[in-house]
Amino acid sequence: MNLENEWSNLGTALATQHEAYGTTLRKESTGLVEKLIHTLKIKMLWIRIINVPILISALWAEKEMKYVLLAIFLAYEGARALSLRKIKQMASKIDYTAVTSSLLQHQLDLIQQVLQIERIWGFLFIPIATPAGYIASQLLWKRNLSSVLQDTTILWVVLAGIVIAIPAWYLTKVMNKVAVGDDIKSLSEKIAQLQGG
Repeated sequence: MNLENEWSNLGTALATQHEAYGTTLRKESTGLVEKLIHTLKIKMLWIRIINVPILISALWAEKEMKYVLLAIFLAYEGARALSLRKIKQMASKIDYTAVTSSLLQHQLDLIQQVLQIERIWGFLFIPIATPAGYIASQLLWKRNLSSVLQDTTILWVVLAGIVIAIPAWYLTKVMNKVAVGDDIKSLSEKIAQLQGG
């Protein structure tokens, strides 16, 4: 029994296992990145699907209703454009041989920035949704904008919008956690494992 040969063989076996483990982690990590990017692209598609009927309605609406619907359309499209800009910075397919933990970390940071844009959009527009819906419904009943804004009911609707916003913000946080939370956590763990060796 040659101790030097045994030691060399053990070192070679450990190096091979370490390399195989690193390759497996890289493939799993890039698979998670691709899944997260796909999920975000589907979200952007749903925003467009929701937004097209609003635009079509705005084309046939009259007077102030047209402007309310166009404002809603532009708000959705603005948030969508900001998110898509970040998504386009991500590589949709990743070369498994060239993956490094820094590239995966950059992709994860971009994904979290897209989710941050969604959160900010929600903080801005969820409280506005109730008053905007009320105004739109009143405009459908052929009232004009000045009479709707002069009515004291609008103050109660704004207050209701603020009260509704708090559980809505929580609900969107839970929905994002269900949609991508586990994948982000798993990807973060795999990046940490790749950085740790």
